[in-house]
Amino acid sequence: MCLAMGIAATLCIGFGCFPDPLYALLPYSVDYKPYADFGHSLTQLQLLLFAALAFAVLMRTGLYPSEQNAINLDTDWLYRRLAPKILGSVMNNLIIVTKGLSAATRSIGRVLMRSVIRH
Repeated sequence: MCLAMGIAATLCIGFGCFPDPLYALLPYSVDYKPYADFGHSLTQLQLLLFAALAFAVLMRTGLYPSEQNAINLDTDWLYRRLAPKILGSVMNNLIIVTKGLSAATRSIGRVLMRSVIRH
């Protein structure tokens, strides 16, 4: 798995740095020049570096908030806690209904078989 991830990462970086072989496989010509203007790449790099700088400064000065042991409730609560309770009650009711229908079907079947045997 690590080998596959390494190959995939190498391909991603390779196609990102040298997209021309990939563009050559496309059926139509591509007029897009991804690195003609370094403005977008430079902006993204600046965002990344200043975010890292802010994190480092906050960690060094002690202003970064400490970790708190807590349980974060999110929408996963719906399928972790609520859904099993709802499904459990629905299944219990379905079992009761199924048992009742099964008993009714058996009794109707017995009545029908008795009437068939008599005639």
